[in-house]
Amino acid sequence: MDASYTWHPGASGLTSQWARPVPLHPDELLSSWLVRAALAQGCDPLVLTGCVWPKWRAWTVDVDRTVTLERLTVLAELSGISVGAFKATALQLVSSQICGSTQSRMKRWPWILSLGARNTKRHGGLQYCPECLAADHDPYYRICWRFAWHTGCELHNRSLLDRCWSCSAPLEPHRLQATDSDITVCASCRKSLRSAPGGAWPDDARRFQIAADKVLSQDTGIGFGHVLNAPEWFDLASYAISLVRQSLRLDSGGLRSMVESVTSVPLAELLLPEVGGIEQIRTFERQAVLGAVVRFMETSAEDFQSACSSYGLSRQTICGGRKALPPVVLELSTLLKDSPRENRRKVARRKTTGPRPKYLVELMMARLERKARLLSK
Repeated sequence: MDASYTWHPGASGLTSQWARPVPLHPDELLSSWLVRAALAQGCDPLVLTGCVWPKWRAWTVDVDRTVTLERLTVLAELSGISVGAFKATALQLVSSQICGSTQSRMKRWPWILSLGARNTKRHGGLQYCPECLAADHDPYYRICWRFAWHTGCELHNRSLLDRCWSCSAPLEPHRLQATDSDITVCASCRKSLRSAPGGAWPDDARRFQIAADKVLSQDTGIGFGHVLNAPEWFDLASYAISLVRQSLRLDSGGLRSMVESVTSVPLAELLLPEVGGIEQIRTFERQAVLGAVVRFMETSAEDFQSACSSYGLSRQTICGGRKALPPVVLELSTLLKDSPRENRRKVARRKTTGPRPKYLVELMMARLERKARLLSK
């Protein structure tokens, strides 16, 4: 099966000033092209970017987010590839469509995986399909592998990976050396990423990915039974994630029961960190969360409102601490009751010396189990 959507057509550098012209492949990330260009010229990626942009330490930031027009112009003159072709590789275009506006370069971008950059080190933020890399004549990283809702490969119907299969190190192709054969080499252990074993891709996570791609391609989608534009659709999905996160903090209660009723997913099977957004967690964790969220998106507003009423949820409960609700949720929230005023007063926490509550112990245990799973993946 072919992928549901393509993001840019690529380009060729026919007038390159370099000894070996390097074409820009369809849907390729700029960072991927820079690494391939460096290896093709027989130098380290850090050396290439240091020559192209002498006063800019490109790999200390997210190259796919922060390259200015002036820097792209310099790169275009050297490579023979047009500025427009390089601009098409930028994550800014997709981010602006999701948010409805241009995002600050300094903060986290909704639905775009965060690299967790510290100097030239990375903590994550990049995924790959081993079978795609194995099938490529000239392997490269796709732009969609930076999207938080992408957790699998439609072409090969398998789960994406966000770590080296051999040493579990995050993907850092910019740290490759001139002697490395191609971009598929792990920068930490030097094993080939193409040799990774296969992994199943959950059906619900697949449905969310296809739906989100379709929203971006058509700039419209269905959520809670309403026709929404792209920013509204992704905002509703973010709201659903925040509601799942809020219900996970509760030991019991109506919200947790309502979420399990709507999604048909036992919350005990989900492991969502207390801090950090969907852009900062592992692929297997996003698969579980988005698998629940897609069922939220597919339910109708009437059924959601009925479920909230059935479990006695108040208007304040479904707000989930958000300053602004998606319009479709705001509309149905007016049909719910207000919580008693005394229950909404903020009461100062009293210091206790007794045993911790059960739900806090369970959260601590969940964090320890998550760390163990991170090390084993």
